[in-house]
Amino acid sequence: MVGDDDQSLYRFRGATVELFKDYPGRLQKNLARTAKVVFLTRNYRSTKQIVEFVADYGELDRKFQQVRVRNKPRIAAYRSVKSNLPVVRMFRDDSKTLARDLARFLGNLFRGKGAYVSINLLNAE
Repeated sequence: MVGDDDQSLYRFRGATVELFKDYPGRLQKNLARTAKVVFLTRNYRSTKQIVEFVADYGELDRKFQQVRVRNKPRIAAYRSVKSNLPVVRMFRDDSKTLARDLARFLGNLFRGKGAYVSINLLNAE
């Protein structure tokens, strides 16, 4: 069985992280077999900035941490060289405004004239 409790995408269908989290116990109880847990911690697809942002963001939510697999190692970027691409963050007061502004931003980025992003020097590395 392969899965990632951090990517429980189908919660809207009733799926829970327990599917992955409790699997070793269910396997032992029902089939008398021992599961070997292997954590895949290297991210090969994203830049170091993105991987660190996602890892930091996930650690902010205490409720999210309570449902994760215990003692799961932090994800890390494969590439040791930093790219100069920033992580773009957008904040709004409500989800409706955020959805509208994000859709406009992505529309301009991919189908328009592009987008200008200012860098917050307080958080820049």
